[in-house]
Amino acid sequence: MRMNHLIDDVAIIGGGPVGIFSIFAFGMQGLSCTIIDALDKLGGQCSTLYPDKTIYDIPGFVEITGKELTDNLIKQAMPFDPNIHLNSFVENVRLQDNHYVLTIKKHQTTEEIAAKAIVIALGSGVFKPMTIDGIGLEKFEGKNVFYRIENNEKFVGKKVAIVGAGDSAIDWALELADKAQKVYLIHRRDFVKAHPASWQKVLTHPNIEVKIPYQVVGLEEKLVKELAENNDKLSQSSKQQTALENTSSFAGIIVAHECAKELLNVDYVLPCLGHKLNLGFLTNWNLELINSRIAVDPTTMRTSKPGIYAIGDCVSYNNKRKLILTGFSEAANCATDIFTYLYPDRALKAGHSTTLGVPGKSGA
Repeated sequence: MRMNHLIDDVAIIGGGPVGIFSIFAFGMQGLSCTIIDALDKLGGQCSTLYPDKTIYDIPGFVEITGKELTDNLIKQAMPFDPNIHLNSFVENVRLQDNHYVLTIKKHQTTEEIAAKAIVIALGSGVFKPMTIDGIGLEKFEGKNVFYRIENNEKFVGKKVAIVGAGDSAIDWALELADKAQKVYLIHRRDFVKAHPASWQKVLTHPNIEVKIPYQVVGLEEKLVKELAENNDKLSQSSKQQTALENTSSFAGIIVAHECAKELLNVDYVLPCLGHKLNLGFLTNWNLELINSRIAVDPTTMRTSKPGIYAIGDCVSYNNKRKLILTGFSEAANCATDIFTYLYPDRALKAGHSTTLGVPGKSGA
């Protein structure tokens, strides 16, 4: 284990849009930052799960995709030169003298990071997608089964099964319907939670077949050996190599309605069943929680522990709205309070960016 002797003003846990914007907000107050995220890139769910999904409620943009938004936020934050730790998980935190020490794990290495304040920006937590247990889908994850979409072109001309009927499932069904050969939308209940207007589009789209109430109960596989032996275009050595490297291939899923079963020959399956809330290490921090969310003062974003703040979807207060733009406002309020908390004898930078300037920009 090695210790980073630089003590930053703030350690941000979570690299989604709100966490990234907080780098900018803190930087405008002259606060140095470290940001820590479990994923291999900044952006959170916006860039990982919904990169091509259009967002309509970001001020100043009539519409913008998740990837475009996070790319812009990263460009906005980088002039403040944050320390970035990706593929990293916070395992422990302790108070030492007048600062916090966070133990983070990356692959097989462990490191300690010091910061005077901590900001938790975990969204819904260290998210793990819910899957369909007991049928063997995990064998095909990353090949035929995906919990996120990074490239829509993969599905052009293919048959796709989307499991679920929440907003995410409906959005992807509509997104892929004009690209895929066929989209099946499968849901085990006879009601949906998606927006009524979106649901009506699904019901009337000629390329979407709704399977409600149906449940995925199994998958179908084909032996690659059989496929190789029946393909005259393959050489004998190729057939043998194919049979040795892979014993089976994905052929489709089996769905059931009451007592009847049906095989859907699809190329890809997208389980859109939500994500398990996992605030992980926070369970040992003894922070005050409200319905599994972190209780904060909405004017300062302070938690029940001195020097620990929280912003974004992981927090709870009266009339809290889970919107990115709400998180941006929370980051700004948090920045001013952290500055006065850490440096009570210094003057707060209360001006506007037009007069304060931004590092790296002309006139700054």
